[in-house]
Amino acid sequence: MTTTKKIILKKLKELQTIWHPESGLVFKSREEKIVTGMYIDNEFIQLDDDAISLCETWGFKFDNTLLVSEDEQHDDESDDQQDDESDDNEIDNNDDQPDDESNNNEDQPDDDDESNNNEDQPDDDDESNNNEDQPDDSEINNDESPNEQSETEKCQPDLLRDINLLKNGLEQYIDDNKNTVSRLTGEIDNAKDAYNTLLSERNILASELDKLQIKFKTLKGLFE
Repeated sequence: MTTTKKIILKKLKELQTIWHPESGLVFKSREEKIVTGMYIDNEFIQLDDDAISLCETWGFKFDNTLLVSEDEQHDDESDDQQDDESDDNEIDNNDDQPDDESNNNEDQPDDDDESNNNEDQPDDDDESNNNEDQPDDSEINNDESPNEQSETEKCQPDLLRDINLLKNGLEQYIDDNKNTVSRLTGEIDNAKDAYNTLLSERNILASELDKLQIKFKTLKGLFE
């Protein structure tokens, strides 16, 4: 009679998945029961040889893609190391070569600098001539200010005259409108009086009509 181990899987809140507490193996998810590593001392450890041996012992499947990625990482690291070594060798070779051109260029004097320095020096005579040609802004402003004042003085009487004309026109317009308003108000009052008169006459006629209808009914009853 063979005895089989009872497998109990529990929820691992820290990694939001399930695990096998007895072996410490961690699964990818509740739906995909594939081992991705181990949970030991509150720390997740990626899939390694120990985890694979435990998977074989308990009969669990493990994620083969993780093993492929680890092999690729080792290959990439070895390639990077080879590239770094080749770069270091090239740098050493370049350092050993003497830099003759730079030394020769440093010893040669620069004739162009002297000529450029001489060209950059300002000519005092040219500056004095330029200063003489520049006009005096204060004189120009003083010459123009009287003309501007005279023009404004000429415009002031015209503006005052136009303002007075507008004022008189507005006052006349207001007076005319007042007269019109008062006239229309009187006409409205007369119309109201006439309406009231007609209304009273209508009431009188209506009462007389009622009286005539009563008399007509009385006479009609006599003939019947």
